[in-house]
Amino acid sequence: MTVAVLGANGVYARHLIPRLRADGHRALAAARKALAPIERRMLLSPEQGAQTTVHCATAPVLESGYYRACELAPASGETHDRDVSRRLWDETEQWATGLMGGY
Repeated sequence: MTVAVLGANGVYARHLIPRLRADGHRALAAARKALAPIERRMLLSPEQGAQTTVHCATAPVLESGYYRACELAPASGETHDRDVSRRLWDETEQWATGLMGGY
């Protein structure tokens, strides 16, 4: 079985890799470890990653929209896709309901 971990969510990956290793996915774990120095150079630090959120939360006046690197930026095309937004809503609602025990 091949499993690919995509995205920049290091917290998720750090939790997933030990589980994969325990399930016999040593090759993926080894590749992840070997590429860690490159990943560290490409990803933002926690402080850098939080800058845009802090900027948007504390700016006295801010134009409504999507922000990247503390500046208004165009959002991805998927933000205008009603099917994608409906699926995101439905799956998030299902996940949250499961966490709350069906409430």
